[in-house]
Amino acid sequence: MQTSNTDGKVFISVKEAAGRMSVSERSVREALRSGRLKAGRFGRRVLLRWRDVEELIEGPEGDTNEDRSDAA
Repeated sequence: MQTSNTDGKVFISVKEAAGRMSVSERSVREALRSGRLKAGRFGRRVLLRWRDVEELIEGPEGDTNEDRSDAA
């Protein structure tokens, strides 16, 4: 499991997480409020662990969204 992104960062901002997840910053903040993501504060900055963002993207089985089918 990768613990940092390709830049070597362990923690990322809400803006960086939103970009990585291809969602709005508001959606990331909602994930924080609902408990799907955890964050810490460093002064006024809200920082998320890169690994937590990746785990949310991959889902519970470790699959990426691209690997899932919408078969009904």
